[in-house]
Amino acid sequence: VSVEASVPLSEAALELIEKQISRLLVTENGKPVGVISLSDFVASIAREEKPRRETVGDVMSDAILVCRDQTPIQSAARASTDAKYRSVLVIDSKGKPLGVVSGIDLLPFVKDGVDESLVVSSVMHPALTIDIHATLREAADKMIQQHHHRLIVVDDANPENFPLGVISSFDIVAQMARPGSVWQA
Repeated sequence: VSVEASVPLSEAALELIEKQISRLLVTENGKPVGVISLSDFVASIAREEKPRRETVGDVMSDAILVCRDQTPIQSAARASTDAKYRSVLVIDSKGKPLGVVSGIDLLPFVKDGVDESLVVSSVMHPALTIDIHATLREAADKMIQQHHHRLIVVDDANPENFPLGVISSFDIVAQMARPGSVWQA
């Protein structure tokens, strides 16, 4: 079954539906010039969806590097380095965020050496959280006010749940650069 290239896409889609086929030969002046398929139509629908980039949940990373509060700082440093993460979220036995260990927290041990009995809970800084439904502007304001580069994303409606992700100043700056960003308004 074929369709002329000048035929509107809506008519080509109707042809696929009526004939219950998944491809049409596209012709120009009766000569084959290509194929249009069901997949092409589905892809066009997907392209029409504008990704939402307004809330913390829209841009956060849902990959989090986590360790327990009694993890030795050397283990946290190794995990952070191996995973190429800049920080490690410290949690208690129930998954509640207790703090964050970042390079800044570990830097003094480069000079002074590491006491092997030190655990992350003794060197971490407080975890600053933000609700998954908060706006990016709220996240940026909180980072600026608190002098933090990342926030742990939680669901304030379910405070006992495990953290949902992390949003960093890099995530927000990257969003600001996107065409059509809420920051460009």
